[in-house]
Amino acid sequence: MATNNIQNVNLDVISQRTLETLLPLLAPVRAMAADFSPDIMNEGESVKTRIVPRGTASDFSNGFVASDANTTPVVINLSSQKGYGVGFSDAEISKSSIDLNRIFVGPAANAVATAMMSDLFSNVKTSNYSLTPAVVTAANFDSDVVADLAQQLTNANVPKTGRVLMLNPTYYGALAKDSSIKLAYAFGTPEVIQQNIIRNVHGFDIYESTIIPDNGEHTAGFACWNEALCIAARQPALPQNWYGQVANVIDPQSNLPLQFRFWYEGKDQKHYLSVQALWGTSVGNTGALIPIRSSSDEESSSSGE
Repeated sequence: MATNNIQNVNLDVISQRTLETLLPLLAPVRAMAADFSPDIMNEGESVKTRIVPRGTASDFSNGFVASDANTTPVVINLSSQKGYGVGFSDAEISKSSIDLNRIFVGPAANAVATAMMSDLFSNVKTSNYSLTPAVVTAANFDSDVVADLAQQLTNANVPKTGRVLMLNPTYYGALAKDSSIKLAYAFGTPEVIQQNIIRNVHGFDIYESTIIPDNGEHTAGFACWNEALCIAARQPALPQNWYGQVANVIDPQSNLPLQFRFWYEGKDQKHYLSVQALWGTSVGNTGALIPIRSSSDEESSSSGE
């Protein structure tokens, strides 16, 4: 049986370089309740986690009073196994000019990360959360609106640490143009002007995302605590008695697990390369997220019926 001599293909190197492409898309994952532990699990299994609600102090002047210890269970079904794959002919592989890193890593990494984040953001619906959505146009979105969002979360007894503001590019751009933000001295750093980076406003870590879905509610972003959205992911099970190459990698920033596979199909005379992950998402603390909507047209049309 002939041995395939695949030139310039190092699966470990290719998979590690993928992480550089993933970083911008996966940065928001670090701000959510995530479980990316290294257990290998099969599709359809679930991860159970718990959210501890905020407590209230008791009167101890007459002695110790025990409070009820309650937690809210959150079950995340690992129901999404998605990936991206391509095939290369023998002729393509043999050409010294082919660059699998250039033509595959970028699209593969972005496809998987985009699918994961889209699934996570699809939970941002009014019906899933108890706080009143903020309805504001991009033209009117500024630091004062962010201050109002912070006040609304504080009034809801949401901790001030771990707050996140996720915005689509239009709303992020509007915030960057706010005179109180774009002036370098307001932040003590020129990043806002030089790199269009806004790190923190009124206690929120600021993130920009191009894949926030409309969700049928004109969603432009959301303000939340980091336990408002939950995500869990595992690497797919390692294939047994398989002749191909497999490389498991972990994104060092988000801890997202990915699996690369490379194999040759003699019948097709093609070399196949794929990247995939297994994940699930869920609503977390229902009282810790405020959807940001560009309009309330759907509410107006509903009330007029």
